[in-house]
Amino acid sequence: MKQLRQYIRRILIEKIQAEDFEDVMQTAQLAHLGQKRRDGSDYIMHPLAVQEITKRHYPENFAAQILALLHDAIEDGPSAELSEAELRQMIRGSITDPRDLQQIETALDFMTHDKSAMPNYDEYLANVFTNPLASIVKISDLIHNLSHNPSERQIIKYRNAISNVGVPRHIKKSHLDELMGILNATSGGG
Repeated sequence: MKQLRQYIRRILIEKIQAEDFEDVMQTAQLAHLGQKRRDGSDYIMHPLAVQEITKRHYPENFAAQILALLHDAIEDGPSAELSEAELRQMIRGSITDPRDLQQIETALDFMTHDKSAMPNYDEYLANVFTNPLASIVKISDLIHNLSHNPSERQIIKYRNAISNVGVPRHIKKSHLDELMGILNATSGGG
């Protein structure tokens, strides 16, 4: 009987997570509606790629995968048709589990870079790295940014920041190895 209850619970959680993922995906698409990346691709492709990188290294971390989809929503969104307050309300309505929601909202605030309040990137990165969930997604974000025709300025900024700040211990070795492999392969790498 206990095994049956555990099985049913697991199936229900997976169903709720799948529905949350769909809702969050729609929210992220709306947040980045009409936005393009430097290479001309739709902006939503970046959060999707960050989510895939995160999932590859942390397949069981649902909150990190959701945060990956939303990580730029406040900073680089919302679209002209959507205010930040409306976007935050949509995020709240997209995530069923209140614990996941609180964890994701907190991490999203850490990831949202207000350059006027914190102009130094090293300080920003150190702050992001104090939040375990945000730090996982930030590493995935750096991996994707460095994988798609980064400027020399970007490469130097990220390499210096990682060197100066250091990476939290909870980051999986495979995740860090992927980031460092990219940093070392780019021009001027060590």
